[in-house]
Amino acid sequence: MPRSQKRIETPSAETAELGKRLLPGKRGRNRSSQIVVCLPCNGVAHGVHLRLNRSGAEARQHQVSTAAQAAKVLKEVGDKCPIVAILPKSLYLLRVFELPKVSAEEVPPILELEASAVLPPEFGAVEVCYRLVASRKEGYERYEVCIARREELGAYLSALELLGIRPGIVLPSAVAWVQLLKTAGQADLLIAALGSDQLEAVSLGSDGTVNIRTITAAGGAEGAERYQRGLVECVRPLLTTRTADASALSIGWIGPHCPSHLANGRVMFKDLGEVLPSMPAKTESGGEIGVLLYHFSAALVEAVQAGELQTSNLLPSEIRRRQQQSALRKSVLWAASLLVLACVLAYMAMRTMVHRYQERIGQLSTKIESIRKEGEAVGRRIEQLEAMRAARVTGSDFQSIIAGLYDSSPPNLTYSGVELDEQGKLRLQGQAESLATAFLLPEQLEKNGTFKEVQPGDASRSRKGEGTVVEFRVDCKLNRKGSGQ
Repeated sequence: MPRSQKRIETPSAETAELGKRLLPGKRGRNRSSQIVVCLPCNGVAHGVHLRLNRSGAEARQHQVSTAAQAAKVLKEVGDKCPIVAILPKSLYLLRVFELPKVSAEEVPPILELEASAVLPPEFGAVEVCYRLVASRKEGYERYEVCIARREELGAYLSALELLGIRPGIVLPSAVAWVQLLKTAGQADLLIAALGSDQLEAVSLGSDGTVNIRTITAAGGAEGAERYQRGLVECVRPLLTTRTADASALSIGWIGPHCPSHLANGRVMFKDLGEVLPSMPAKTESGGEIGVLLYHFSAALVEAVQAGELQTSNLLPSEIRRRQQQSALRKSVLWAASLLVLACVLAYMAMRTMVHRYQERIGQLSTKIESIRKEGEAVGRRIEQLEAMRAARVTGSDFQSIIAGLYDSSPPNLTYSGVELDEQGKLRLQGQAESLATAFLLPEQLEKNGTFKEVQPGDASRSRKGEGTVVEFRVDCKLNRKGSGQ
């Protein structure tokens, strides 16, 4: 198997049990979680990619020494998998601060001020993260704070970046140990190698705080004897707090070279399989860091996926600010893209609607033109009918007028003009021999039933040749009813 990738396998029953334990929920729910936990050591980045689903847990151990190897691994892992870098205890301090209750936004700057106050000025700029622990006084909160020098933290991240790894979370080992100790209920103290020449010994205090100590290897010794002196100094304070009739101090040893020869009636060493029965008991030679990272990944995967460790992230504030700005730019770009897409879709929809309405308008115009032509034809037909009706109504007017004038006109009287309009108004113009004859005509017309509303007009005498003639004008109405129409 190539050096850049090793598989950590567990028996099928144990992997299924691990998946069920870490992925609680309703039966049949298709849930999946994954995480990459890494640690740089001597120019090599050790990492474990853990994927959990209903069928169990699958873990792959990676050791990358070049950016190309890291790019290949990260491509297999995918962009959505969180990358967690473990920060060894040698690179940070652990302090507990008790503060009055304040809002969540005010906690980080206050803790940074408190941390700067308890450190000497030569310590330099710091980065802090914290987790909430049990409070002792009402109205106060207690915080377990991890403090790292910004310069050392930057060098740690630079070492990872040279290998092509940019973690989204930098987690102090104390936080990872707390999550792991929750699953190791049978051990009072956990010890594991977190580097080439150092161990970390971790236990939980009664108030929920972490007691963590770095045990450095002594020069000239081999195997577990390299850590014997530091191990004794770590265990001695724990023994002083235990009563004589208490059970033996249970120490869970993760990795090879377990110092079982130091066990006595007050101290008992347990192998990995006894402390964490659902975890793999061993891996390839020299892979103890990978085994520990596997434990960390199994203990952290659900908390990281749920976003429960945001305050424990020791990633520098400048990097987090850049990530937030980048995420904001991506969100704005994505929103702008969606807006452009929405505008394009709206434009296409409007064009489609305009096209449809134009087609409908064309159809309506065709119908309107057809209706207009039909209306014109109907109008002409109506005009014809009106003309026919008018012809029927006025067809006998000429005869009635001639007959009425014949019966009503005095002798020696002639007509030069007879005008009849649509309303039945009649104007008579003519000549008579005398004024008496002209003035007698209206009276005669009124007596005749053919005419009504007779109004005498003008009458004047004028010379014509050697004699004279009287010109007259009479206005009246034709009585069509009276004429039998």
